[in-house]
Amino acid sequence: MVVNKRGDIHDLSENCITALHDTGWLVLIDEAELFPYRTLEAMHRIYDRAGVGVVLAWYATSVTQPQGSPR
Repeated sequence: MVVNKRGDIHDLSENCITALHDTGWLVLIDEAELFPYRTLEAMHRIYDRAGVGVVLAWYATSVTQPQGSPR
């Protein structure tokens, strides 16, 4: 899969959505607790629009608040 890696988070999300759309893939993300809240929102948008599964693997003690989440 080739994705243009330039642009802001919206551009990158759109590029990923286009590349993943209807592939039937499952996207696995380890250490998701380290992602900023905005990136998790982008992953949710990719899940909604690309029609792929997304699994966020998370360290158990961090379940309540991802890093960088609004308080």
